[in-house]
Amino acid sequence: MAKKAEKPVKRKPAGRSKPVKKPTKRATKPAARKPKAKPAARKPKAKPSAHAECKYKFTQGGWSTFQFEDDSVNSHKFWEVRVDGNAVTTRWGRIGTRGQEKSFAFASKDAAMAEAVKKAGKKVKEGYEEA
Repeated sequence: MAKKAEKPVKRKPAGRSKPVKKPTKRATKPAARKPKAKPAARKPKAKPSAHAECKYKFTQGGWSTFQFEDDSVNSHKFWEVRVDGNAVTTRWGRIGTRGQEKSFAFASKDAAMAEAVKKAGKKVKEGYEEA
């Protein structure tokens, strides 16, 4: 006579079958806190104008040129910025071409100069050098 196939025995995983509940703490009313004293109002420091902290050669109406050259990847690019009153104009492209140009208007001359300094700083971080 042929034996019946035995069913596999289901075994419980080792360890506890039910998670143990941790005792909970009773919610107590927090002690009354004293309000913190507010610090004395500080006067904001006056920022020097962008002209004073500018380390690049910016002149009103003239182009300030930055160049990037990397012979290993045949990269010869320029980036120029010009500040005219409250407008900033940037021009960029391959050295030897006219390139592309874009203008931005600002509320004041100081805001325009600050933006030009900021953009020039970004280009220097990318590897451009002032020409």
